[in-house]
Amino acid sequence: MSRSYGMSLKVKGHRYKKSKAILEAYSDVWDYDVYDVRIYKQDYKDVITVSESRDSLCGGESEDEFVDRAAEAIMKANGGPCKVEITATCYENIPCEIHDRGQEFWDELTS
Repeated sequence: MSRSYGMSLKVKGHRYKKSKAILEAYSDVWDYDVYDVRIYKQDYKDVITVSESRDSLCGGESEDEFVDRAAEAIMKANGGPCKVEITATCYENIPCEIHDRGQEFWDELTS
């Protein structure tokens, strides 16, 4: 059973020259749009962010297992440790409210 997720990524303190390899490693574990990538400096440290992108966890993989797999791929691509922060949003468990409008609303608008 696959579960639909949104994942966003932030990598801090990596080797700047390894940015491309890090992004390639991340794309091997999670599908994202290249237009959602930002590379910049914050507090004199290099930072990569990838905005939330939607895909599925499959095969019974947990969020923690996914994060471990992604962090391993990123740190190996970096050639050493760096801070990997992944924000996981399970779309199937998000609280939501349904808002609907119908005839009664229309009647109020037109009266």
